[in-house]
Amino acid sequence: MEAGVQGTGRTRTGGAGRGPAADSWRWAGRLLVAGGLLAAASTVLHPVTLDPGNAAEVLDAVRRAPERWVAVHVGLGLGVAAWSLGWFLVYQGLREAGRARWSGAGAMLATAALAVWLPLLALEAAGLPLLARAARPDESPLWFDVAWPATLAGGYVATWLYWLAGMAAAWDLASLAPTGGPRVSRSMALAALLPGLPGMVLAWLFPHAAVPLLLASLIPGALWALVLAWRLARGPGGSRR
Repeated sequence: MEAGVQGTGRTRTGGAGRGPAADSWRWAGRLLVAGGLLAAASTVLHPVTLDPGNAAEVLDAVRRAPERWVAVHVGLGLGVAAWSLGWFLVYQGLREAGRARWSGAGAMLATAALAVWLPLLALEAAGLPLLARAARPDESPLWFDVAWPATLAGGYVATWLYWLAGMAAAWDLASLAPTGGPRVSRSMALAALLPGLPGMVLAWLFPHAAVPLLLASLIPGALWALVLAWRLARGPGGSRR
């Protein structure tokens, strides 16, 4: 992956020195690293509940480990909040460098993703443990049979928005090549992120194959974002140390 931090200027806005853009990119990198690791850990610890047609399975998973269920969704909420702020600061750095064309829309997409995620995660962390205690094993109320597919779809939509935000940021970061500063390869970004979009659709349509579909389609984009974030967080010359 070609994400990296370049340039040696000390104060030039948009360079890789100590100007406002560089500060924004460092904080963006830190937040993206923290948010990405929190979201990844929460996802790994989350019970496998990827079938939109099996709401009872979700309540059974909550009932088996309610404390774990709450902790996972609190951690995921903190992770996506950090991610959204991180993409906004990427845009802020690009704007300070005079290279913000698409990343402003990307920042808005990341904000919209957070607006989708937070109510869903609050419902899952606070509401589902109560519902699981009230429901019988292997059963769910009719209203939750309807609400669960909408909740799962909301998670896919929010992740779609994050992947699109990453593409928008990558498009602008690539334009920094002539001036120095953090940059990425557009082709590498698209190769890593694009598979996630149809991958999530296929996971919804074929829930019994959702785990391998999501692993194959989302891991490249997640790794791309973490590598970019790590290099942003390390600051000037970080890719050469």
